[in-house]
Amino acid sequence: PGDLPGQIALATSWAAAMTAANGGRHAVVGSMEKRTTFAKSRAARAFALTSVWFVAALSTNLRMSKVVNVLNVGARFTFAYLALTCVDDARHRKTVNGWRLRLCETIMRIVDEVPLLKFGSFLLLHGAQHLSALGPLAAACSALELLLIGGGLLIAARRGRILAWPMVLWSLGIGTQIEVECAAWTNLAQWRWELRRLLLWPLMLA
Repeated sequence: PGDLPGQIALATSWAAAMTAANGGRHAVVGSMEKRTTFAKSRAARAFALTSVWFVAALSTNLRMSKVVNVLNVGARFTFAYLALTCVDDARHRKTVNGWRLRLCETIMRIVDEVPLLKFGSFLLLHGAQHLSALGPLAAACSALELLLIGGGLLIAARRGRILAWPMVLWSLGIGTQIEVECAAWTNLAQWRWELRRLLLWPLMLA
């Protein structure tokens, strides 16, 4: 808990630096070669900034327990994110049907409402389980997180990607997909729009 202000400051700095480094853009007009080059350079910048943030996070009040905890949370996020990515893919590609498709669509409708999407959903589940004041809800969040992690591990194992997936996520995924998902939430206009929509819910349900 004592490290929370410093970690929030680091996360805020990372988000601001990411937005500045990418010029607030998600696409570039031009040839396929030009767009590919832009995407690669954006991924490289994002990976470099994330690496710096990771080192800075570990360097503040460094101790072995913190290193172990960071690695533990990183591993949990790695496979939980894979599970959510596969659920999202099943929703769009319709690779499943019946109740499985309805389950995927329901899960992703909830995820779509969470700030930072898949990344934010993991943070919400992981953070909520440590709040004893939530009682049974904290236990439910812990169970859901473990279910996502287990699902991600199972998917990676079935595809023979237990070691390959973490490498792909932390080298390419951090600089592309996760950055794209989180980028909108670094814009104040996005938060204003979401707050207005939230305030309209009671009127729509009335």
